[in-house]
Parts: sequence; structure tokens; C-alpha cells
Amino acid sequence: MVSICKQMAKSTCYKIMFVMGVIDIAAILFVGHLTGYLGYLGYVYCSSPEFIYFAGAFVSFCWYTESTIELILAMNRCIELLSSEMARKIFKGKKLYIWLVIPIIYGLSVITWTKTGVFSGIYFSWFFNPHIGYIDDVNQVYNVTLHPIHDLVIIIFSINHLRNFLRNFFVQTRRTSI
Repeated sequence: MVSICKQMAKSTCYKIMFVMGVIDIAAILFVGHLTGYLGYLGYVYCSSPEFIYFAGAFVSFCWYTESTIELILAMNRCIELLSSEMARKIFKGKKLYIWLVIPIIYGLSVITWTKTGVFSGIYFSWFFNPHIGYIDDVNQVYNVTLHPIHDLVIIIFSINHLRNFLRNFFVQTRRTSI
């Protein structure tokens, strides 16, 4: 097991997946337990605005950061399949940490400059409108344009990476077929 871990520690994709795993576990433990707790007690934003705001900021940070890191992992896998040498030039050593710091800075920037999700015990979920369920947002005050744009970019890049991965995979298998 130790030898497997040592081999994994050398691979950039496992380092990326490790960071994703840490963020994932933190988000699941925090959001899963917190959503159940707040929902059970029927919390809405006004019940504890500071706590719910910072919890929503953490949830948003995790989403923006992890989904961006997933794109970096997809890019890493595509480039690795295309050329191991190119992958080493782009991701090896301290360059990998730069690649991983960028999504963290992005996640922190997003929660600093945009509205975060807040919990509503009325619908037992997280929303951008803290008054959902009792005050309609007719003027779209709580509309967050970055979130759907981010999600759309993630979808487009994910499809593009998958297409490139499949193309590279089929090119590689044709070269090595017997």
C-alpha cells in the first residue's frame, strides 16, 4: 500500500484528485450535516444571518473551486494522453501548484464579490434569495449572473475536454493496435 501511495504522489493527476477530494469531503461533511441540522430546526436566513451567510460562502467557494479544478484535471488527462512530455512541461513541479492556486483564488474572489447561497428551511435547500418562500424577488435583486455563466462554461469545457480525450484516445489506440 505504501509503494502505491508513493507512486500516486509522483503523478500530477493524483495530486489534483487529492485536492478535489479534500474540498469534496469538506463540502459534503459541512453541507450535508448543516443542511440537515438547519432544515430540522427550520432555519431561514433571518434566524441566523451571519452564520448562514458564511456557510453559504463556504458552499459557494467549494462549488466554484472544485468544478474549476475538475476542468484542470480533465485538461491534464487530455494532455497526458496526447504527450507525456508536454504534460510534464505544463504540470510538473511548482507549475501544478500554480494550476491549483488559480481555482482557489477564483473561488475566494467569487464569494467576495458576488452574492452567496443562503439556506431556507422552507424549501430545505440553498438559494440566492434569502427571502425565498415569503417575499418574491420581482426586481431580480438576488439574481446572480455569474453562477449560471460559470456552470455553462463548466459544461462547455467539460464536453470539449471529453471530445478531445476521446479523439486522442482513438488516435493512440490506432497507433498501438496489433
